Amino acid sequence: MKNKEIKKALKSDTPINSMYALIPGNRLQAFKKFASRFGFTEERIKTVLENEKR
Repeated sequence: MKNKEIKKALKSDTPINSMYALIPGNRLQAFKKFASRFGFTEERIKTVLENEKR
């Protein structure tokens, strides 16, 4: 991940979705495990991503 990509994602209309898309496929499971420590289930993550699109 490059700083340029991160800055562009943060400035987009849908920053949560853009940042989530930057997570490499082989690190996605590690992210979900990390997020679960803060109470985010896979369902809740999907809900947050879908709600941002509206």
